[in-house]
Amino acid sequence: MTKFKYVEMICTLDQANYNDKNLIEDIAVKPISSVESDLLFDCYFKAFSIGDAKFFKLQNDNERRRYFNEELGFPEVLACPASFIYKLNDKTIGFALVLPYLEDNYHISCMCILPEYQNRKLGKAMLNRIKNIALENNCKTLTLGTETEMRAYHLYKNNGFNVTEEHIVEI
Repeated sequence: MTKFKYVEMICTLDQANYNDKNLIEDIAVKPISSVESDLLFDCYFKAFSIGDAKFFKLQNDNERRRYFNEELGFPEVLACPASFIYKLNDKTIGFALVLPYLEDNYHISCMCILPEYQNRKLGKAMLNRIKNIALENNCKTLTLGTETEMRAYHLYKNNGFNVTEEHIVEI
């Protein structure tokens, strides 16, 4: 049995503009609906298979596909302006799935970037782009859930997110 800490986090949006400039030139930002779900899954699989997410490592291929399809199954995710992909030379290198949740909140369901493009501040730029889009759509907060042992947890913690609930997950 594997145990890990899972937290729910919130960020209060308090700036007029967050720096969402990418440090890699020629990255295009496209709506999530502009790419096939198989290409998104491929990006998701590659990003998480070398990552530190325990939930991913404990799932089999069918469970991973089912989870991912459930994430994409919400029409609100595909329609949300804060759900987008990063493309570089026609290659999908990352994406964000965001769900409008409650009246003035967006919930970040998934953010991922291909391994060869990680550690280049793209995650921070992606997060800040989500914040800017949320503000443009009258959101006051962003929420998400993550494992505390993931590198992403530190990205969120260092960029305005605070823990609201903690859970010990046993699988």
